[in-house]
Amino acid sequence: MTREARSIQIQKNFNSMMVALECLLDDSSTVKSMVVSGAPGVGKTYTLSKRLQKAHDAAEWNVATISGKMTTLALYEVLYKNRHSTNVLVLDDMDSIFDSEDGMNLLKAVLDSGKRNVSYMTSSKYLTSNGIPNSFDFNGRIVFITNKDLALNAKAKTKMSAHYAALMSRSVYVDL
Repeated sequence: MTREARSIQIQKNFNSMMVALECLLDDSSTVKSMVVSGAPGVGKTYTLSKRLQKAHDAAEWNVATISGKMTTLALYEVLYKNRHSTNVLVLDDMDSIFDSEDGMNLLKAVLDSGKRNVSYMTSSKYLTSNGIPNSFDFNGRIVFITNKDLALNAKAKTKMSAHYAALMSRSVYVDL
């Protein structure tokens, strides 16, 4: 593929990413989540953040962005705090969650196309002391931004492969 052809393909992929984001930000849309993967430094976060900030500033959506490392318990808390239908939760470079079976199960629960009830059925003094129930309905929207190639991981024949496939099948997946 020539350099010009690659450039055109990248632009098409970025356009697809922005169309998917506009669908996610449309109240009447059935799109509740999207996953954007691609090499580091291509502009995934920058491009998405500009549009999401505009939606947040216009009070169209309450946008929360989380980056870095997160435990499963912390993910459950963040999901709970962003459970309302006016919330968009952006998980940027939270790849450690993708390696946790419990974390992936929480993500799959919030991405279910039907009623999205999320449960954390362990005894947790932290949840109790912070007034967080061990089950709730999730009505928010989620954007995942990752450098991981989820399609490749889904085909890898590991114990996590089925989880990657499920995550992709429940979201709009854009590979930049």
